[in-house]
Amino acid sequence: MYRILAAFGLTFIVLSLSCGDVEDQYSHIDKLATIAILEDSRSMGTGELLNFLSDPDPEIRMRSVQALGRMGIESTTADIATLMTDSVESVRLETAFALGQIGGTEAMLAITLNIEDETSIDVRCSMIEALGKIGDPVAVATVLHYFDDPNPRIRRSAAFAMSRIPEHNQTDALVELSRDDSEEVRWMAVFAMFRTGDSEAFGRLRWCLKDSSTLVRQFAARAIGALGDSSGLDQLTERLRREESDLVKINLIRSIADIGDRKALKSLLNVLSDDNSIHLKAEAITAIGKLKLTLAMSKLKPYLADENRTIRGAAMVTAAQIDPAFFMQNVEGFLGEADSYIKLRLIEGLSSIDTSASIDLIAELFKDREGVVRREALSAMRNFKDVDLQPYLANGLDDRDFTVAITAISMIVERKDSNYVGAVARVFSQHSADRNPDLRLTVVQEFGKWVDSLSPDPAMVEVFNRALGDVDYRVREAAINAYMKIGIDHTSSLGEYASKINRQTYNDIFSRYASNPKAVIETNRGTIEIELLYDIAPKTVSNFADLAESGFFDNRIWHRVIPGFVIQDGCPRGDGWGGPGYSIRSEWNRKEYERGTVGMAHSGKDTGGSQFFISHTALPHLDGRYTVFGQVTSGMRVVDRVEVGDSIRAIQIVAPHESN
Repeated sequence: MYRILAAFGLTFIVLSLSCGDVEDQYSHIDKLATIAILEDSRSMGTGELLNFLSDPDPEIRMRSVQALGRMGIESTTADIATLMTDSVESVRLETAFALGQIGGTEAMLAITLNIEDETSIDVRCSMIEALGKIGDPVAVATVLHYFDDPNPRIRRSAAFAMSRIPEHNQTDALVELSRDDSEEVRWMAVFAMFRTGDSEAFGRLRWCLKDSSTLVRQFAARAIGALGDSSGLDQLTERLRREESDLVKINLIRSIADIGDRKALKSLLNVLSDDNSIHLKAEAITAIGKLKLTLAMSKLKPYLADENRTIRGAAMVTAAQIDPAFFMQNVEGFLGEADSYIKLRLIEGLSSIDTSASIDLIAELFKDREGVVRREALSAMRNFKDVDLQPYLANGLDDRDFTVAITAISMIVERKDSNYVGAVARVFSQHSADRNPDLRLTVVQEFGKWVDSLSPDPAMVEVFNRALGDVDYRVREAAINAYMKIGIDHTSSLGEYASKINRQTYNDIFSRYASNPKAVIETNRGTIEIELLYDIAPKTVSNFADLAESGFFDNRIWHRVIPGFVIQDGCPRGDGWGGPGYSIRSEWNRKEYERGTVGMAHSGKDTGGSQFFISHTALPHLDGRYTVFGQVTSGMRVVDRVEVGDSIRAIQIVAPHESN
């Protein structure tokens, strides 16, 4: 736990202690506060963090190594590695995790040199998983050694590690591990086969479709689809007919679409005719479109008028893909929809029809009052060969919605049209005082991709120069990276994040709760209850609680729903491009993504703010990459039913009862 003080606060406790106790207690708290401030500012300070690695207090050592791991500074690896032999297990756990997060050859060697002497199963698992995250093929032999370990937790960690190591050529070993007595080992082995994509696993994967474990069947289905071998179609369709789990069915349908065999039509139509969920029916309709199954058009037509917009939207896109003539004949009826979600699906459908009529309709949608519609209409223009983009790009740069301008900039850089360099540079200047740095960041990042290292454009260099002094850390970092491309080192201009933590606010954040609080999310579909994991992500939980208690989440929509993956909310714009007006630091931790895990959405390290997601299933590829800060304890059936456009009515934070 990060809770250091009782709820009475620092002042009361300090005044209640004897003089000697005050000095000891304050010293401990002051060190923890210093670590928190340095971690939040992503700063090494004047050597304090490295000094704390040798502190006599194990909590100080643990927190300092945790902070360094989150900062990810490779030059600290040797110092961190000294704690791999620490006498306290919790310190070694965080050390192994930190080395995996930082990566590099030195981290790999530190783990491999100490792993055999490690006596704790938890720590050894963390060390094996860290080797996978580092991803160096040199570690394959070490990881493979643990495939035969008598402890199933060790074998599971070894399978996870192999999922992260590229070109390991150990498919035979994974196949054998997929026959393990432990369900946890089997599904992780199949997940590893899915991630590595070796066709040698195909025969075994077909057998895994019959496994008693939902997770094994789920990942086996996706792996077969990813391999694209049509000889697996019969097993997929037969499994779809018998399968009871919606999570497995979703993956079976997607894999059938990936294989691309028209013989699957009957199986997909059965999904539509049976009493299946909205998500399954929409997935089947989408698969019919991907397979270009024109024979299904007569069955599809009723869904174009379905009262459910998820179904209706999927049917529109599929109709455009399999019968463009019919779609264009009926497009006027679709244009009458006021719902921006349906307009986005309409744009998606029109994008697959390369005719002047479809281009004209997208051009009309580029005039829509909703920025999200204008943005997607502009982006859709990429799909057409014979379109003069000049007027659309020019208008896009001047659009009042910053996401439209960002899209225009990325399209200009894709085309490398030097006529627009000055116009894009002016966008940076015009938005130099914006509180939201996204436009400035995009200009610098896109110019960084485009700049000629031998003959850099002066206008681009001027933008880089101005960006070095930007108030936003990410903009400065992007400018430094761009300068590196042209051979100039401005690393000294990076500076630090402006920390949101100080000695006064430290106690408010880190002693806010005596134990993990609860979030009760009221949605239009029902109630979801979440244990907020304050013990492992105190800053993220505190930020979430502040937003919830201020009403920030009230009436927000679930803007992103990917069945079998996640549902996502917390965007004030409702399109995934918004936030609270600030960002918080990533609190990457050892908690794994399983069904119902709550994570912080971001567009890169330290860019989270208010958007969060709930996982439908285990997502090992997200472990250590997105901050985990909660776990659903009740209401997963509600999570499974949520559709795009459903809403959060309110979120109530229920604090734990303090004991007297």
